[in-house]
Amino acid sequence: MFCCLFSGNNKHEYIFYSNATHISYVPVDGGESTAVLSAQSANLGYDEQNYRLWYHVGVTLHSAKLDASDLQTVLVPSNFEKFTVDGVNQSIYYMDKEGNTVKSIDYDGNHFPEIAALQSDEDFKDLQIDPYNRSLFFTTDQMNSRNLIRYNLAEGTIHSINDNPSGIGTHLAVDTVNKTVYWILFTIETNYNIYKTTYDGQTSQIESDQTGSVNTVDIAEGDGFFYIFDSTTSKVSKYDKTTDMVVSTISLSPGAERIIVVAGK
Repeated sequence: MFCCLFSGNNKHEYIFYSNATHISYVPVDGGESTAVLSAQSANLGYDEQNYRLWYHVGVTLHSAKLDASDLQTVLVPSNFEKFTVDGVNQSIYYMDKEGNTVKSIDYDGNHFPEIAALQSDEDFKDLQIDPYNRSLFFTTDQMNSRNLIRYNLAEGTIHSINDNPSGIGTHLAVDTVNKTVYWILFTIETNYNIYKTTYDGQTSQIESDQTGSVNTVDIAEGDGFFYIFDSTTSKVSKYDKTTDMVVSTISLSPGAERIIVVAGK
């Protein structure tokens, strides 16, 4: 059982990933994959306060403990798309694919009042939250030529923290400890760069240009490392956050589509 991999107060990290039939996990140091939930091409989220996996399929949002027990479901609108989990305030922020806006619900599916600043038909590609800093991060608002955006939930203010270089920001992951966003920017349809940007806007590129497409890459972060996934090879490159260098490569089962790193105990 997955729960038995956790002992005492020691936290262990795993890469959870989705494919056309299941959600599976593998240790961040590599090893055998284990299928834990049946779900088709699910988008993934994680509540690190309560050690619960969230995943979205169709018009249903599910949550479960990391061993797949205590499964709960919430009905969501058909326009519910990518989402991020605020475990501190037990809320979900999601992208509305029909209106290109951002909305939020609580864990029971009740809608919160709309955020006016995020209802203006922006062209967001991905979102993640820092629940401790009360900030939402987005890629990309092409209409206003902004690569990376931070919205302060407490103050109700929106800030562009990266405008250059030109391209389309897609996937992102937020390091809440070091207040840094790791993100992917496509310069052309088949080439992308990896960047890291601090909350105050200091940006640096990691390694040289990479080859891939919007539908074949993903990004995640964990304790001391961040991860770049390439679905064409079913491999995850594990980067040391201190050196920004690849330290290992982790193989996933063929057909993996999205990844997320979780820590449980």
